[in-house]
Amino acid sequence: MKILFLVQNLNKGGTEVQVSMLTAEFKPLVIQLDEFIAGAIRWALVVKLFRLFILIVRIRPIVIQAFLPNANCIAALFGRIARVPLIVVSQRISCGYYVSGNRRALWKDRIAFRLAHIVVCNSEKVAIQIRRLHRLPWRKVMVILNACRFDV
Repeated sequence: MKILFLVQNLNKGGTEVQVSMLTAEFKPLVIQLDEFIAGAIRWALVVKLFRLFILIVRIRPIVIQAFLPNANCIAALFGRIARVPLIVVSQRISCGYYVSGNRRALWKDRIAFRLAHIVVCNSEKVAIQIRRLHRLPWRKVMVILNACRFDV
């Protein structure tokens, strides 16, 4: 099975570490968006994004899994155009950053969540917020809890 992980980058923290652990087990193709479009502005960015789209079409993945807002938006949009059978995006934090006036983040998430087949959240609270704010059907939003132990 061809699986494509599209992530912002693998150099930060929690989500990226989880992706690294998953990729070690399943051995999917991993594309780091920051590396792929590094230093590109304006038309150069458009060209690099077009190359990414062509790469996705050539790979013909069965699943695209994306992490973090920019990667979510690009994976959902390109995945739909390329007719990828399953597009999975994620929301890892509550939606408080919309309230602070970040309209760009709101629209990126709105595009990603509408075009994706599944939205994975790491808590029930985040899932409820996502369903309510973006008016998503209950079955489209799934919860996969982080591996945390509170009994220690």
